[in-house]
Amino acid sequence: MEVHLLEARGAKKRFPEYKERTLTWLRPAEAAALVNESELQGLFRRMERRKDPSGEMA
Repeated sequence: MEVHLLEARGAKKRFPEYKERTLTWLRPAEAAALVNESELQGLFRRMERRKDPSGEMA
């Protein structure tokens, strides 16, 4: 699995699957609590730890 961390400042209101998906912005720790896959939970938790004191991702 390959994952790339990107900074997002917003999202389009309409995208190809907009009628089929619900878009929710969460902190990585919150996302980890919502998924059942342990590998994905670990990924989100590592992302949360990478934040620097200003709240920016390191």
